[in-house]
Amino acid sequence: MRRIRTVLGGGLLVWAVPFVISMFFYDRSGVLTVDVFLFKSIMIVVSVGFGGWLLLRSLDHRTSAGGAEGLALGAAWMVMNWVLDAAVLLPLTGMGAGSYAAGIGLRYFAMPIQGALLGRALQRRA
Repeated sequence: MRRIRTVLGGGLLVWAVPFVISMFFYDRSGVLTVDVFLFKSIMIVVSVGFGGWLLLRSLDHRTSAGGAEGLALGAAWMVMNWVLDAAVLLPLTGMGAGSYAAGIGLRYFAMPIQGALLGRALQRRA
């Protein structure tokens, strides 16, 4: 049960926190209020920072955590983020699938990479 909560809850959090933070950079009419490159940089830092922290917190509780488990958790969160983006972000922005894949979706590959590396580092530490 804890593992399911970690996968589903973590996947939702790692999507929702950057999404909520991003709202502060848009005005009421949906226009970005800062430079687009600054916005993308902030979102990458927030996503990787919060996602890495959440992965570390999730994997550190497991004494048997290793690279494979971290990879699996990161991959599950990546897929969840794609699904949530398809359900919420794409209709909200009107972005096409190709633009999304190149501009946002590809960045989610950081999750399984981080998971594998953090899992391996925790395994070595133990």
